[in-house]
Amino acid sequence: MIKHMHNETDGGAEPVSRGLLVGIGELLIEHADAAMQSRTVAIAGDVVNVLFYAGRLGMATRLISGIGDDCYREEILATLESRGTEIDGLDVDPQRTTGRYGITIDGRGERSFTYDRENSAATMRLIGRDDLRLCNDTLPSDKVESPVWIYCSGITLAVFRESARLRSILALLKTRGAQLCFDLNYRSQLWTSQEDAQSVAEVMFGLADLVFVSDDDRRALWDDESPGSLAQRYDIDRLILTRGSGGASLYSRAAGILHRSPRSDCTPIDTTGAGDALCGGVIAGLSSGLSEAAALERGIVLAGRVVQVSGAIDSAFDGSDL
Repeated sequence: MIKHMHNETDGGAEPVSRGLLVGIGELLIEHADAAMQSRTVAIAGDVVNVLFYAGRLGMATRLISGIGDDCYREEILATLESRGTEIDGLDVDPQRTTGRYGITIDGRGERSFTYDRENSAATMRLIGRDDLRLCNDTLPSDKVESPVWIYCSGITLAVFRESARLRSILALLKTRGAQLCFDLNYRSQLWTSQEDAQSVAEVMFGLADLVFVSDDDRRALWDDESPGSLAQRYDIDRLILTRGSGGASLYSRAAGILHRSPRSDCTPIDTTGAGDALCGGVIAGLSSGLSEAAALERGIVLAGRVVQVSGAIDSAFDGSDL
């Protein structure tokens, strides 16, 4: 049975919208064990996690993904609706299942994953639709708010079939005024080669208004490039380099270089979802009009909170204590 993480209607007024965040990516079922046998599961995936935290901080949220017509369907829909996430862009595939993953956590709170996602419903989300329909699915004309952010990651581009079309759709959405956040989230096992991942990432760097890259991923794909030279080479407006327990650095045309560290009393229990929380916090901060420095600080504080709970979603977080 799926854990309902939080009910949007539990006490208090509905949050005031501070813009719209549309997430395009893979919804997954998260099991707390590597064998994926546990009965208590949650919905997750980088895009779902980012939407959760941005939504808790006041953004309207919308998910573009696919799920199976399986035993998880109704609880997935109910959980997303309880979070206030719009789901009319969520396909239900009667012939495929929802992807899954299991977590193993070591003594330092670092995690590793086991996946069951090949040919899942989400991977087929682009098939059978023309680009204009996909664009309207993502950002219908009657849903346009200001500001509008689009989020997708390297995982999205690795697992979605016909992902080259997605890049053209993202470019079209930017002509409609949307801002694009690209989170590299490099997973080597999802790519045919490092060169393939590099070439796709470099195209996205040219499209994105905000880019997240972990220092581990930077070293894996561009070991000879410093973060600053990476931002300059690809003319990235804002690049946030995440350093795990070392915090994060922002390389910005407007603000230069900024660094923020987590609180010294932050003891990780489980680092799952920390980068997604950072991303959601920064996007929500920028969307609400915070300075780049303040938005980065908000993301760091939120990520520091998330690593002190088990799982990718901190169900107790409602945005009021950040």
